[in-house]
Amino acid sequence: MALIGQPLTAPEPGWKRYDDTHAAIKRVGTWSVSTNSSHWNGTAFYSPNEGDQIIFYFKGTKIRFICQNSITYPDSVPVSIDGVTETFSIYHESTTGTFQNLEFEKIGLEDKIHTVVITVPSGGKNTHIDAIDIDEEGRLIHPDEVFNVSDLTVGKRIRCHYRASVSGQVGIFTDIGKENYVDGINDFIPTTSTAIADGDFYFIMVDDFNGQIKLIADRNLQHSLAWETLNLAGIASESGISLNGVFATKSSPKNYVVVDDKLKLRFVEDVTVNAKIKLHAYRDTGVILTYAGYGETNANNVLYQIGYTASGMLSLGHEYNAGSDQFFTTTYKIPLEEIVDITITRDSANKKYILYINGEYHSTIGYSYQPTTSESSTHKLCLGGNITAAAFPGMDVTYYGVSVDNRYVSPEEYADYAVNKWTGKPFTLDLIKGDEFFDYVLRLPSSGTNELYTDNEWDKYIVNSTLNGTITAGDNAVWNWKGVYSLTNTRNSSNNIIIRGNTGVQSLSTISSSSTLATSTGFRPLLVVIKKPKSLVYHQGEYKAFNNGSWNKISSILPTENTIRERGNKLSDYDRKEKTFSLEMSKASFGQGTKFSATVDFKKFFDIVRIEIE
Repeated sequence: MALIGQPLTAPEPGWKRYDDTHAAIKRVGTWSVSTNSSHWNGTAFYSPNEGDQIIFYFKGTKIRFICQNSITYPDSVPVSIDGVTETFSIYHESTTGTFQNLEFEKIGLEDKIHTVVITVPSGGKNTHIDAIDIDEEGRLIHPDEVFNVSDLTVGKRIRCHYRASVSGQVGIFTDIGKENYVDGINDFIPTTSTAIADGDFYFIMVDDFNGQIKLIADRNLQHSLAWETLNLAGIASESGISLNGVFATKSSPKNYVVVDDKLKLRFVEDVTVNAKIKLHAYRDTGVILTYAGYGETNANNVLYQIGYTASGMLSLGHEYNAGSDQFFTTTYKIPLEEIVDITITRDSANKKYILYINGEYHSTIGYSYQPTTSESSTHKLCLGGNITAAAFPGMDVTYYGVSVDNRYVSPEEYADYAVNKWTGKPFTLDLIKGDEFFDYVLRLPSSGTNELYTDNEWDKYIVNSTLNGTITAGDNAVWNWKGVYSLTNTRNSSNNIIIRGNTGVQSLSTISSSSTLATSTGFRPLLVVIKKPKSLVYHQGEYKAFNNGSWNKISSILPTENTIRERGNKLSDYDRKEKTFSLEMSKASFGQGTKFSATVDFKKFFDIVRIEIE
């Protein structure tokens, strides 16, 4: 175990490291960057200015600071953890000092979110932190960061992941509010963007007006992406694209995918012999869903339907020849209003599927086949199934097809390849599915046609807004506009596309061709979150939700916390534990009898059924 003052060039077991350039760290004041290969990741921010600060939160029980020390550095640097201030030293008698030393450690903290503030002391000496180590299972958190859309206010931010595995094609958005830790250096998409993206970024809330909130990405997510590609996807239009619908491509007779908020597919490994597919299932009343599995690309021996019957029984469809099907209704009934993990393993040699529920064996289903060709030793991914409007009673169904041209793609790669093959529409698995509290629209920000016209989203929010005093307007440390233009949804009178940023936050330029691919021009999305009205009420002994034009029973007992939140309500709306209560009357002065005078604050609305006076 390393001791204070000793070199620690890599995190010890049970710890993980974050570089001081990490996007979750907030710097207040004027900080410069020291470049030296001896620093961890080659750089370190420093400041000699008294009162400048480094601020971040972290979830965990322990923390370490990795620093360079030197004879010119201070011997007493204040650090506050949850309001309790200590000091640490980065002074060393040598003029050159040493690099990547453990200079501060705090262990045994409560496992919760902690606030850390490091302040530059007086004396004009450079103060810096090269890296931060915390619990291996912990998380570094920006001071303005929240984990849920419902907790956003102007100036707050929420983390999201973006992955585009093909240059020039729109990627996918996932993991809203979650951390995707890589190595503490490459967790976030580079601030100068990249052609092939796979990293986190922040959506920053900039406005809340008339039931809609706006969030803008804190950076360009991907360069070398044509405005035309974004326009085909619906993102470059003024109205944007709804993320609540189904995103896919041209129709194909068998190979297509439908994503609905009631059932999600999650592939857990490459589809090979005896491979397994895993899905997240959520069942609502009266809805029959059929989804695809895996099989050979020639439509022989394909598990091509996974769904459930009207009575809620899990069902499988096996196609042994094109157009020749076997259907199986299993003995497992998917519970209402509950998410379950279903894993299906295929044993090709013995012609059977093996069903696991929440990781435990459930049953075995045998199948037969009459192949025109021998069964392949490798079963390629094949999404498909008979999805029709009739399968979604009372729902407005839109679906598209996906063809992979008989090309094998891994489960992780599939969404990118199939969906971006023609239109580049985003395939969002986790961002908004199952969310009944909000609707979402994704688009580009608007711009003026010249720098004098400021009544637009770029100038209003990125150039001029302090976000209710939480940032400095136009701060590149917040918006990362330097070095890359951002595409907008605005054209000028010559039909040229307006691009903003790069050389200055107010800078404005144009591109004449919508098909232009350039490393200097990037995709910065704006997300509109539309609040839905509350839709869960308690009426005549039943909890009801408004769906498809009528109030429908959800439960006779108090629904789960998730159900209440998803319907747009607060838990306190239904916390009615007190059924009856009594209060004594107070005695008045002589001759006035007895009177009742009391104030009761239940901090919630409730129905008064009966008042009795004795």
